[in-house]
Amino acid sequence: MHAHAHRYSYGIMCWEMFARQTPFMNMNPHQAVLAVISENARPEIPAFVPPRFQELIQVHTQIPTQIYTARKRHMHDQSMRYRIKTKCFMHVH
Repeated sequence: MHAHAHRYSYGIMCWEMFARQTPFMNMNPHQAVLAVISENARPEIPAFVPPRFQELIQVHTQIPTQIYTARKRHMHDQSMRYRIKTKCFMHVH
């Protein structure tokens, strides 16, 4: 399991401990996954949850795809820099 999935699971587990519910009860597992990834769906954090725990839940339930996309973009940028550097080096010598 990917580290981002562990992080998300931890945030949902914290939410479940406070809410004492199962998130996305009105959806089947496939619908829930699709809603989380494509629609940024998150269970509503109850108002009685202390602010620090609200923040913890929010931070840990960030969209894994956005984190992945940012990482992928960074890797692409690094790859392009290497290609440009390599081409420049090949043309100079």
